Amino acid sequence: MKHIYLFDETDSKGAIYGVNTYIQTLLLCLQNSGIRVTVCKLMANHPEVTIDNRPDARYIHIPKPKDLSLNRKYYYRNVAFLLYEYIDQTESILFHFNYLSCKNLAKELLRHIPARCILTVHYRQLHTSENPEAEKEFINCYCDRVIVLAAHAYHSLCSEYGTPPEKIRIVPNGLADVYHPLNEDEKTGIRRFFGFGEKERLILYAGRLDANKNVAILIRAFLLLTTRYKDCRLVIAGAGDYQTIFEKITDAWGKITLTGFLDKKTLFDLYRIADIGVIPSLYEEFGYVAAEMMMHRLPVIANRTSGLKEIIEDGVSGKTLNLTENKQEEERRLKGKELTAEVRLANILEEWLCGESIRVRYAENARRRFMERYELYVFKKDMMNIYNDLYLT
Repeated sequence: MKHIYLFDETDSKGAIYGVNTYIQTLLLCLQNSGIRVTVCKLMANHPEVTIDNRPDARYIHIPKPKDLSLNRKYYYRNVAFLLYEYIDQTESILFHFNYLSCKNLAKELLRHIPARCILTVHYRQLHTSENPEAEKEFINCYCDRVIVLAAHAYHSLCSEYGTPPEKIRIVPNGLADVYHPLNEDEKTGIRRFFGFGEKERLILYAGRLDANKNVAILIRAFLLLTTRYKDCRLVIAGAGDYQTIFEKITDAWGKITLTGFLDKKTLFDLYRIADIGVIPSLYEEFGYVAAEMMMHRLPVIANRTSGLKEIIEDGVSGKTLNLTENKQEEERRLKGKELTAEVRLANILEEWLCGESIRVRYAENARRRFMERYELYVFKKDMMNIYNDLYLT
């Protein structure tokens, strides 16, 4: 019997990096595959080890230590000892990790259990790495395959860690296609429900509100846009640092809507009625929001950085431009000069708002791009090929 153990952590990192969504997507792919699945939930908010047998998988919840300052090395060692009791070594075992910090857990498990090992790298920036030497050891010594979400991470591992190229697979995240087109009456009904004007052009941002998301650039661009294009509204959907946002919109409260955190159904309704999506993030390993917007046939403008520039074909399925403000641009902005990041963004927004045919073309190409690259079937095919390849070798 083949058995895959998926490792997750019940803390904020999973939500931030999309690991929870990724694991749920993997579970969809593994349905009816003949492969048993166990999801190991580390750092769980449970008083003791708990086993939860569900239709999709067996879940093992391993509680976080009472003393959170405990060195994770010892926590992972203890996790390995706990898991031995629940692992049937007569099965063909594959461990699938999702955090670079899990080296010691992989090391302890593989010391006593014959298994293959996969690591998916969900977020990769060398200058933010807490322990690059441990990461390098994990990838090069304990992993049979390493999955990255975009080509820039592939090149980073090869050049910085010397990881053999044949060990790495590029597999972008996948999403189940839930798009269905709306007629004009349906769109009008949703707009009325949310309190938007029927003729308002909606510019949508979705995601956390923190420094990496670079929302300040979008707000400054929108304020410039409103001096030239009156009938528009910026909708910011997400939770986080509201105070910074409020400080920048004191003269445009009537034009900017902040929704707070939204459930998927409400967020997808916004995708369906918005005119333009904007993702100004400084860094995105993949960018679920970009894929979701494209799935819903929403034309997207994004920062030309990291994974975003790989998802969106510039000038074909969307527009990418440099929205990362450097010191020279900041000085020009403060002096009132043009050609800054917000001016470039405002110009593109105005061009798209004034040209329906432009938006329609980008929307159609965005939808095509999603179906070809990021629909669940494509992701499932790639992942099952990797799993089956390891089981056969």
